[in-house]
Amino acid sequence: RFYPRALKAGVEFVPWMTGYIPERLKNIKSRAHASRPLDLIYRGSRQPESFGQLAFEKAAIAERALKGLAGQSLRLDISNRWEDRKLGTGWYDFLSSSRATLGVESGASILDPNGRLERMATRLKSILPQDYFAFLRRSAFAPWEEPGIYSAIAPRHFEAIATRTVQVMYGGDFSGLLEAGKHYISVPRLDTDWNDVADSLRDYTKLKQIADFAYNDIVASGRLSYASFIRSAEQTL
Repeated sequence: RFYPRALKAGVEFVPWMTGYIPERLKNIKSRAHASRPLDLIYRGSRQPESFGQLAFEKAAIAERALKGLAGQSLRLDISNRWEDRKLGTGWYDFLSSSRATLGVESGASILDPNGRLERMATRLKSILPQDYFAFLRRSAFAPWEEPGIYSAIAPRHFEAIATRTVQVMYGGDFSGLLEAGKHYISVPRLDTDWNDVADSLRDYTKLKQIADFAYNDIVASGRLSYASFIRSAEQTL
């Protein structure tokens, strides 16, 4: 689908991750959950409509969390605004300030190799009222949706795990590395009741158990380090 000419030429494709874990992430000193001032954080972004439903969820999960956790007396710092993004080492400080962070699987659920859908979206947005375009978005692009076609775990997931910040996410494959209930707290896509999530965020014992398991399996094991990537690349070559 991505490289039809190369496939016909007999090129061998070897899948790897979108990113790996640098040594410096192993050395981050994480704070105990009980001493962290925030319960749930997030910095998302609004992706182009032509990326599909998977990319749309980056913004949607923030809006659902704010609505679902309203009145739960939890300390939240959730935003989709570009001006609220954390840069450099400030990002790790931000992760370490909270017991949990929202997250979604990375990638897209629509392939748009020649930009046709992107151009269509740009035109529709220019001629339709904003509210109506938002209503139309899902039905207009539904025929091109291919769940799982281009989804993957991302470095952001590794960064949360390295700081022992528990991830609250929609279920996904996550490149076969993360399992709901063990590595992260799962949120049903269609469920508007976030009471179970609120209870989990108050359960420091459960949060520590998930955080420690994810850290030991993903970070401390070294199997997803850049060193392991280099060894794999050399062996393949």
